[in-house]
Amino acid sequence: MTIEIEYAETIIVWVHYRDKWNWYVTDKELWFLDLIKYEQAFIDAGYELHNQGDFSDRFDIPIVNRQTAADFIEHIEEFKVTTNQLSKFLLKEPNKEEIDKYKPVLFVDFDTETLISSFPEPASYEEYVPENWESVYKDFLEDVPTNERYWVIGGKSYF
Repeated sequence: MTIEIEYAETIIVWVHYRDKWNWYVTDKELWFLDLIKYEQAFIDAGYELHNQGDFSDRFDIPIVNRQTAADFIEHIEEFKVTTNQLSKFLLKEPNKEEIDKYKPVLFVDFDTETLISSFPEPASYEEYVPENWESVYKDFLEDVPTNERYWVIGGKSYF
């Protein structure tokens, strides 16, 4: 893995795209799928944006949806991790009080156009999804197939 997991800064995301399931550990800012809506929320709140419309921090992709997913996924390929890698990181955590940083906080399904967020800090990923997407804030750990639950090791759940 090329990135350290830091609570509320880097996040673990479960992605479904073209019938494939993958885990990613990335900067949290990448996952506001509709940056145009995200920018507008700041403008509506009275903030001035100095680089409005500049989406270069996210590979010049203003809206990540089914049509742009292939390009987005290609750009974040280096942040893909396996279930086994995540289990090993979880087991190596010396401070068990910080175990929450290893919880997956987003589930993005490009095939069904769904986003589920359980991000514990104020961010509201579910408010900034592309048009016609379903989104909700809820825990989705039970929705993850048993063989992908990296937090269950030797029959014991670390969460």
